[in-house]
Amino acid sequence: MDPRSPVQFGPFPGSAEIEEQIRADAARAMNCAAAQVAIILVACLAVGMFALLSWSQLAKYEAALAACARV
Repeated sequence: MDPRSPVQFGPFPGSAEIEEQIRADAARAMNCAAAQVAIILVACLAVGMFALLSWSQLAKYEAALAACARV
């Protein structure tokens, strides 16, 4: 008969703590991803506002130039 103890299968000691750490790491990663998406959206909004205001100013200058050319 073999004097060694049988190999334990199933949940290993400490596996619950490891799973909890993995869940916490995944939640932290998702929070970081959400923050990055929010930052990118705000940056795109700022670029869009800048382009809109620049386009508006360009239209005003173009109208003034057209008025000047007709004189």
